[in-house]
Amino acid sequence: MKRDNILGLKGIFCFILWFISTNYSGLPFQILGVDTNDIPILIKQLYTIIIELCVIIVVILMFKDQLAIMIKDFKKNNLVYFKKYFKCWFLILALMMISNAIILLLDPSS
Repeated sequence: MKRDNILGLKGIFCFILWFISTNYSGLPFQILGVDTNDIPILIKQLYTIIIELCVIIVVILMFKDQLAIMIKDFKKNNLVYFKKYFKCWFLILALMMISNAIILLLDPSS
């Protein structure tokens, strides 16, 4: 298979993994017959953090070769990236603030 096809399949797998982990994260509790309303909030938070860490670790392991190349490139060209993309980040941040202000003006209850 071509390298692009493999990367595409990895991306699709990551999306499916994320979808399953977010929508079916309470499934083990349901299988065991545990009522999630009776579980302390600390346990729920720890469970959620562990599930998210597992997803992050799987994604990092899947893309470790590409990540290593990108990290080397970033270390070599970090000043160029900061000069070029820091302005874009501020522009997008400003647009987000403006859109939030418009939403608050249109719907004060939000």
